[in-house]
Amino acid sequence: PEMARMVSSIVENNVEVNPTLVIVEVMFWGDDTDLREAYEPDYAPPSLRTKWREGPHPYTASWPKESLDDAKKVFKINQEIVRRLYEAGALITTGTDFPLPWITPGVALHREMLLIHNAGIPALDVITIATRNGAEALGILNKVGTIEIGKQADFVILTADPLVDIRNTKKIEKVYLGGNLVHSSKKNN
Repeated sequence: PEMARMVSSIVENNVEVNPTLVIVEVMFWGDDTDLREAYEPDYAPPSLRTKWREGPHPYTASWPKESLDDAKKVFKINQEIVRRLYEAGALITTGTDFPLPWITPGVALHREMLLIHNAGIPALDVITIATRNGAEALGILNKVGTIEIGKQADFVILTADPLVDIRNTKKIEKVYLGGNLVHSSKKNN
């Protein structure tokens, strides 16, 4: 009942929600080598890579194992809250709280999209959350956030369909900013 009241209040008061599930995940599973690698430490500054790979996460390093185990169970509740907010029509956005430890721009955003999808939100809606909703929350939807005539042409071209697998958002072939190609993974483009 408390969760239902919170969700209703958020929706009724038009509160924008940026869940930053990546922060919670990386702190609670900082003892997991595979998860640390999923956050791609090779993209972090060289001075941080070794400590990152050794773990645990600096914010939870002193926690007893029992506390970490309990926290991991709570993570599912965090995802349930995000799903309920989505179902109730709350304006959800994506974010990563960079520059917190083990959060690398880009990498963490794709991970956040995966975690939101894993909360039970369809891939197409996750993409909307990461694009249109963010622009709406910032009050710049008239300029960016969707592909429409008259808007700033910021977009990516992918090599695989993210509706088949949300992780395909990382398969970026080209990046355009303001209609100008700023990155291409293919030579001769």
